[in-house]
Amino acid sequence: MPLRVAESYNQVRLQTDHRLVKCITEMVGDNKIDAVNLDPLVTLHGVRESDPGQMDGVVRIFTKISDDQNCAIDLSHHTRKLPPGSNGVDVDIDDMRGAKAVSDAMRELLRSNYLRIDRGKANYSPPAKAAIWRQFVNVDLPNGDGVGVVTPWSFPGQDGAPSPERVEAERKAEHVFLEVLRRLALAGRFVGEKGTYNAPHVIAKEREAKVARVGKAALDAAMRRLFDKGKIRIEEYVMANRHPGSRIVEI
Repeated sequence: MPLRVAESYNQVRLQTDHRLVKCITEMVGDNKIDAVNLDPLVTLHGVRESDPGQMDGVVRIFTKISDDQNCAIDLSHHTRKLPPGSNGVDVDIDDMRGAKAVSDAMRELLRSNYLRIDRGKANYSPPAKAAIWRQFVNVDLPNGDGVGVVTPWSFPGQDGAPSPERVEAERKAEHVFLEVLRRLALAGRFVGEKGTYNAPHVIAKEREAKVARVGKAALDAAMRRLFDKGKIRIEEYVMANRHPGSRIVEI
């Protein structure tokens, strides 16, 4: 299906497909997506690219999704037709096609403060086990001046401590998993690690998971952590059809 979030109404007014925008927003939230790539921008709308007002409105739709779901959204966009003989010449955001309002509505927060160090040539060396990152920070000098300094930095989830947001998200997913597991057990419904009654698949459809906006991927990771922590285990049992089965139970 085409993801056309807005159309131009009589070439004057922008008409937003609010139902589609809601579906995209919920999909990002339900699956805890951190970065969304939509390619290309021209297929996401039906307005004139040269109209600054309407193109600003189109981009603002995606910036609102980004703000609401606390995620990054990358809109791949074509460049304008470059002059003859310009092959191989670097292009930047000012070479993009259409109204300048598109680039004006974009923003990068703190991105330029971080850099990754790679070896340009390492013929006889094994590849690095993990990327090396650095961060620019401002240091105040005794004379009152400030100077930018490159300092070590650990990419979240790589070697450094997880961010508070990640810790809270993992805690919430584990809480929802156990809460629904208890309720299902009391109702005589059982879930397993695999198969038709795969726990993350079943739990993601329950009310608690939908209210907490915890998707299947987050619940699957939560299940693995709960196994490792010894909070749940696999139990063998005899199903109603007298066939042997296995289910997840809380310890």
